[in-house]
Amino acid sequence: MIVRRGLRMWVWLDHVGLVLFDAALSTGLFLSVVVLTMLVCRQPSRRLLLVRSALVASLAMVPLVAVVPLPRLDLMAIFLQADLLPPSSVIDTSAGNRPVAEQSSPVRKARSIVTAFQGDYASWAGRWLARTLTLIVLAVAATGAAWLLLGYWGVHWLLRRSQEPSAAARAVYEGLGAREANRRTRPILRVSSRVQRPVLVGIVRTTILIPASYDHPAGSAEFLKLSLLHEIAHAEQSDPWFGTVASLAQSVWFFLPHVWWLRSQLMIDQEFMADNSAAQRYGTSSGYAASLLSLADSRPSSSANERRQIQSKMWSSAEGPGVPSPLFQRMLMLLYCPFRVEPRPPRRW
Repeated sequence: MIVRRGLRMWVWLDHVGLVLFDAALSTGLFLSVVVLTMLVCRQPSRRLLLVRSALVASLAMVPLVAVVPLPRLDLMAIFLQADLLPPSSVIDTSAGNRPVAEQSSPVRKARSIVTAFQGDYASWAGRWLARTLTLIVLAVAATGAAWLLLGYWGVHWLLRRSQEPSAAARAVYEGLGAREANRRTRPILRVSSRVQRPVLVGIVRTTILIPASYDHPAGSAEFLKLSLLHEIAHAEQSDPWFGTVASLAQSVWFFLPHVWWLRSQLMIDQEFMADNSAAQRYGTSSGYAASLLSLADSRPSSSANERRQIQSKMWSSAEGPGVPSPLFQRMLMLLYCPFRVEPRPPRRW
């Protein structure tokens, strides 16, 4: 019974490995087309639609390949038939040119045993190589899913320990004038002393967490207004939901560089579209950008060293001193965008 269960487990693992390989091959080809399309598309709203659809499709590729009755591409079987695996080529079984004394020694007996085991050993090595890779992919995907669950547990822990905002902060929030269609799904405003900046959390029911310094009576209402406009725009675009999808896709297809690049582009375009929406509600793009920079530089809690760090981070990224940071790119798009930004993609998209 134990042996039968073990055989069933290995058969199941081999089937999962074939499904994962076919899904990875299909996903890699599909995302390559998406990346090429993203390179020639300059509208952030269209790029967002492309990358979001691509990430959702990459997650749906595994169940789709498992359900659709198509022939499997067994790469290990192809390697074995082509004699490409190292074990079948490194084992030397020739003994015709060896001395007679060596042929009658125990070495000859060992070589005869290896000769009889050579064909099975190549097949065994090929199967276990595929099984090992399958187990690695499953382990990394499970670790990524567990990390996401841990993050959402931490979010609920923060929400349970958050507080109601003051009347002044609530008045600023209610006076922003959200769209009528989105009033029912408008995020909840809470105050937490454990966050350093406003952040939008949650998927089903989103919540904006603001630091306690933003809720202080002596705090700047203008800075709170700018931050809330930005987070409301994120909520209206369903950015937390697609951020979770991107994290799951990166956990499953961690070995595909397409997913890492698409996720980074998703974050940049989401931030720019949130800035663009907040700037339109605030007034003008130049006024929004200038207010952000001036308020960030004039915060009483920031020292001169911190202000220099903010300026250096804005002008250069971690990739190198000559590479502009995503924040600097967003500011350039707000102030010097060479084309009209679409608030949403056309219906044909």
